Amino acid sequence: MRQATLGCGVTRQLVDDMTRMYSRRTSDARFADAIIGCSGNKERAAINLVKAKRYAKELGCPVYMWQYHVDGAEPGESAGKEYIERLALLNPAQVGIFVPGAPTVLTENIAVQLAACNSTRGRFAAMVFDDEDISAFVTRIIRDADAEPGEIVLLPLPPSALLVHLDQLTAKQRGKLTADLVTEYGPCETCVTVPLMRSQSVIIGKTRLRRHGVELAFACTIHKLQSLTMDKLVISLKRPTWTKTGGARAKWESVYVALTRVRLGCNLHIVPMSEADKDALVGLVPRAATMAIAHVYDDDGKFVASKVQEAYTKAQKVAAAAKKAHEHSLAKQRKRVTTLAM
Repeated sequence: MRQATLGCGVTRQLVDDMTRMYSRRTSDARFADAIIGCSGNKERAAINLVKAKRYAKELGCPVYMWQYHVDGAEPGESAGKEYIERLALLNPAQVGIFVPGAPTVLTENIAVQLAACNSTRGRFAAMVFDDEDISAFVTRIIRDADAEPGEIVLLPLPPSALLVHLDQLTAKQRGKLTADLVTEYGPCETCVTVPLMRSQSVIIGKTRLRRHGVELAFACTIHKLQSLTMDKLVISLKRPTWTKTGGARAKWESVYVALTRVRLGCNLHIVPMSEADKDALVGLVPRAATMAIAHVYDDDGKFVASKVQEAYTKAQKVAAAAKKAHEHSLAKQRKRVTTLAM
């Protein structure tokens, strides 16, 4: 899948062939649990919420949700379920979702030396409340809700911590996790404690949000897929995925990352696209810097360190030439406007 010609842009024929090959697997059971890659956080949040409800229904338990607050603020009156669901779609960073056993990804560095760092994958294990009175209060809320499997149970405040099973740990790392990270909440050989913390990336106004550094991972952004190799992957290349305010188009590099996370084409499924979706992809070309970086590899795909400086210099020259051409184009436009005004 990664044997691509960088010099070639996205042609209509390529899009047609790609969608014809990889859109046939909609009903393939092998992709039922595959991660869904998309470019926007709103699309990711919508998929995660739908999949969380479906997963909880199959598991026979409710979906637990709560609202996060800015650091230092006292939780106000609890909002209703409809409001929290809308907030989860519009601003997913402000809402926490928990389903035991659901796939997760860490969004903060919890313990780098133990491989519990940003982008580490795992599964939810348990919610933890430090205060016994609060724990008893939340337990009563869950019991009184009497929710059906897959329904939402709204918690009045976030858990003190979430326990997360990490997918890949060595025996030595398991020992360190037990000794260093979960002694406060009881031993667990494959769990890491993710406490409430000041987020390093999510800011509301000028104040950091106080939240858990872990999210559901039924779906994730294509940005998060960089450097990963997946067994199975579903990719959404629909036009809403690639558009932003002002009508910005997709980047060739993003499409390339999305399509090259699996070793074999049979392990990739692309969500069917309309003709308008396909048109949005046609004509994409790699940036000059991407083309230059491609030259640090030989014909067999091996990295050649001696070519790095040459590629970097070439990228700088290409970028400078592109900037000069853009400035020249703007100058011609200003001159034309001035002439018309006279």
